Amino acid sequence: MHWEVNKPKSVVAMKKRDNSFILFIVLFLFGIVLCVQIRSTLDALEKKAASAVKLDDLKKRCDEAADDVDRIKALIDEENKKGDNFLEDFAVKSGDSSLIKELETIKLQAGWTDVKGPGLEIVLNDAVRKPGEELLADYDPNKKIIHDSDIMETLNELKKAGAQAISINGERIITASQPVCTGPTIKINNTRHAVPYTIKAIGNPDAMYDGLSNSRVVQIGRIYGKQIDITKSNEVIVSGYKGNLKYLISGLEVVENEVR
Repeated sequence: MHWEVNKPKSVVAMKKRDNSFILFIVLFLFGIVLCVQIRSTLDALEKKAASAVKLDDLKKRCDEAADDVDRIKALIDEENKKGDNFLEDFAVKSGDSSLIKELETIKLQAGWTDVKGPGLEIVLNDAVRKPGEELLADYDPNKKIIHDSDIMETLNELKKAGAQAISINGERIITASQPVCTGPTIKINNTRHAVPYTIKAIGNPDAMYDGLSNSRVVQIGRIYGKQIDITKSNEVIVSGYKGNLKYLISGLEVVENEVR
């Protein structure tokens, strides 16, 4: 009788030990998973912090490079101004009024001087991305962005309509200026520019507006959603050429009747 009474207690004790062992295993495994999770989180935070440091370093370098570019541009402007002053002094000292007038004409035709007059201001920008449009069968991202060919066609249309002076993002377009596509940017007069592209053109506003609005580049561009704004203005200022003079002797000229 004594053995039969103690038997249930022994079974209960064994079950308690089994449950304790199982609980220990579960807690042990949970601890391992928790440690792995914590370690993964710490590694991710460490990588994120390192990435942030690299981004800050890159941003600092970009800012320094931009400052260097500004200083170099200022030096180029200063040297170009010295050259202009030398030529003007020479013309004035010669006492030849025709030489002075010829110098001004040459500078104007070469695009070395700022000019002001009625004309157009055109802004070209990539199409705004619509949610889910990349899933469409005929989706082509290249048709949604502004290419150098779009700019070249725009320049051609403006010249055909009688544009006398043109600039893109402040860069004066001269005979040797040729927009070159360099990835997501355009290089003009050896300087990189990104969208939006602001084109200023001096000439007959009505003629240029009609010619450009009805052109292939604008019509097709708008079909694909490219942002193209054309505004008439009574006073447009086109800055003079500020680049290196070596670009005046080489490059591609966009002729009046050329279609690219």
